[in-house]
Amino acid sequence: MLSGRVFKIWEWGAVFLCLMSGLYWLIYQLPHVSATYDEGFSYVANGEYLVKNFKWDRPYILLHPPLFYYLSGISSLSFLTLNPDIQLLRARLSMVPLYIFFALFIHLLMRHLVGRKIAWVVLLLYLFHPEILAHARLVTPDHLLAVSTTSTLVAFYFFLKKPTSRRMFLVSIGIGVTLLSKYTGLLLVPLLCFYALIYSFKHKSMAKSILGGMFIILVLGAGLLHGGYGFSETGKSTDVFVSPQFQKLAKIPGAKFLLTTLLPRAYIKGTDFQMEESSKGVWWGYFMGKYYGAGLWYFYPVIFLIKTPLPLLWLITWALVTSVSHKRSYPLLTNLLLFTILYWFLYMMFFNKLIIGLRYLLPIQPLFLLLIGLRLKDISAAFSSKFVSTLLTGLIVWYVVGILKIAPFYLAFANETIGGPKNLWKYAADSSLDWNQDQKFFADYKNVHPEIAAVNPRLPTSGIIAVQVNEMNLYYFHNYQWLRDLHKEPIDEIGYTWLIFQIDPEELKQVPQ
Repeated sequence: MLSGRVFKIWEWGAVFLCLMSGLYWLIYQLPHVSATYDEGFSYVANGEYLVKNFKWDRPYILLHPPLFYYLSGISSLSFLTLNPDIQLLRARLSMVPLYIFFALFIHLLMRHLVGRKIAWVVLLLYLFHPEILAHARLVTPDHLLAVSTTSTLVAFYFFLKKPTSRRMFLVSIGIGVTLLSKYTGLLLVPLLCFYALIYSFKHKSMAKSILGGMFIILVLGAGLLHGGYGFSETGKSTDVFVSPQFQKLAKIPGAKFLLTTLLPRAYIKGTDFQMEESSKGVWWGYFMGKYYGAGLWYFYPVIFLIKTPLPLLWLITWALVTSVSHKRSYPLLTNLLLFTILYWFLYMMFFNKLIIGLRYLLPIQPLFLLLIGLRLKDISAAFSSKFVSTLLTGLIVWYVVGILKIAPFYLAFANETIGGPKNLWKYAADSSLDWNQDQKFFADYKNVHPEIAAVNPRLPTSGIIAVQVNEMNLYYFHNYQWLRDLHKEPIDEIGYTWLIFQIDPEELKQVPQ
C-alpha cells in the first residue's frame, strides 16, 4: 500500500515537472516577442473597454466574440500600467493558464481512456506542439477555440454514451464557451446536431433522451452566449448584412427574427463581417513563391504537411490509416474525432478563401493527438516490445528536440521536407510565419550590426540589406521582384522572419529593368 502511494506521489510530481517544463518554454523570452498584427488591433485596449462598459461600438471590437477580450481586459485592469510592453505581457499571461489546464485535462482524459503510458505520450505531444506553443501565449482567440472545441467534443462523447442531465449541462457550457471564443466555433453546432441525429437513428432506445437533451443543450448554450454579451445585445435587430450568406438568409420569411432571438446582435454583425471576408478571399495571400488574391483549396493540406513535425506527421498518418482499416478501441469517440477532423478540413479548404495561416486548423490539432492516443491503446500489448518502445521514445525525443531548437520562434516552425524553418519564407507568410512578432529581436540585431546598409529597400540596393518576409512577400510583393530575380540566399536571419542579404553592385546589373 505504501509503495503504491509513493509511486503515485512520484508520478504526479513528474506530471507537475512536465507541465512546468512546457510552461517554461511557452513563456521563454515572451517579453521580447513583439505584438502580432492581430494583437496590434487594439485587442488589449478593447478588452479593457468591454470589461468596463459592455459596449460593442469601437473599431475592430467585432472582429471576435468577447471571451478572450475579457480574459486579457481583466488582467490589464487588475495591474494598471502606462508601459504598453508590460500591459501586453500581463494580458498575454492571462491566456497562459489555459495551456496548463488543458494539458492536464488531456493527460487525465487519456489516463482514464487508455492508461498512464499512452497519456504521457499525448501530454508531451500537446505541450511541445509548435503551433500550440506559438498561439497559447498570445492575446488571440485561436488557442482558446482549440481548447473549447476539443473539450466540448469530449463532453459530447460522454453525453452520447449516457445522456444524463449533468453531462447535458457540461456540453451546453462547452458550446456556449466555444461560441464566445471565435466565430468559427459556430461550425461545431451543426456538426453536433448532425451526429446526435445519426447516433439516435442507430440507437433508437436512446433517441428521445439524446434529441431532447440536444434541444436543451442548444437553448442553454445560446443563453450562455447572450450572457457573455451581458444581454445588452439581446433582441436587437441588424438592419444591413454584408455577406452573401446572411443576405440570402435574410430573404427567408422569419429568418431575421429567428436570428435576432437566438444570437446577440453584436455576434450576428461580427459573424456577418467575418463570413464576408472569408468568402471574398481578398486578404493577403502568399504561398509557395506566388501572390494570390483568392483562396487555394490545397493551401491548408500543404501548409499542414509543411509545418507539422515529421514524427507527429508519421503518428497522425498511422493513426488515420489504422483507424479506418482496423478494429478500434472506443469506436464512437474515434469516429467522432475522424468526422470532426474531416469536416473542419473540408470547410477550410473549400469555404474559407483566406490563405492566412495554419492557425485556422488549430481547433483540430488536439483531436489528432487524442486519435493517436486511442490508436496506441489498440497496440498497448506491444508496449512490452523493446522495439516498439524504443521507436516511440525516439520519435518523442526527435519531436521535442526539434521544437526546442527553434525556441522562441515557434510560429516559424517547418519540418525537414523543405529544409526546416530557414526555408519557410519561400513557401509562406503572414501567421504561418511572420506575424510581426520579431521586431524587438531585429532591433537588437540591428544595434550590433551597423554594416546593414538598408532596411526593406523596395528599389534595387547593393550592400548588406535587411528585409522582412511580409514586406517582401505580401505588402510590396511586386516591389521586391528585383530581389527574387537575383535568386539570393540570406547570409543571416532573425527569427526566420527577417532576412539578411548581401547584394554586390555587379549583381544588380543582372536585374531586368
